[in-house]
Amino acid sequence: MKKGLFIVLFTLFAMSNIKAQTSVGVGVFLSGGTAVELKADFGISDAISVSPSFDYFMNSGNYAGTKISMMLFGVDGHYNLGDPEALNYYPILGVHYLKLSASSGGYGISVGGAGLTAGFGATYGLSDSMKLYGEAKYMMGGFGLSAGLLFNL
Repeated sequence: MKKGLFIVLFTLFAMSNIKAQTSVGVGVFLSGGTAVELKADFGISDAISVSPSFDYFMNSGNYAGTKISMMLFGVDGHYNLGDPEALNYYPILGVHYLKLSASSGGYGISVGGAGLTAGFGATYGLSDSMKLYGEAKYMMGGFGLSAGLLFNL
């Protein structure tokens, strides 16, 4: 979990000079479980933005003495079709990496897999500094929904 959080924070700081329109936020991701989502959105141009995200699934925990954790790392590209200050909607194309770890009795295993992401999303400006987001994505043979708040930096 610490490595994943470091990667997300490093990405946020490394990409912050791309354009003045940068947003960070938190939300919920639903796909075979419930995850807390940390998300950013970096405007590269008026029409294109890059959005890295990190999801930690809440159904992780201890089951019959086995500790299980699941994390999802992703980077999506958005092609903005609406008004970024009001209602903006965009197709999504990206990549993701899912990591599952389990340990019991001093033994552990970690597996992961990468794949493509495709979907559709929208943001709605609530104020000059805050907006709602919602996304529907198809990834790794499954479907996911996410929603949350983004804050402009």
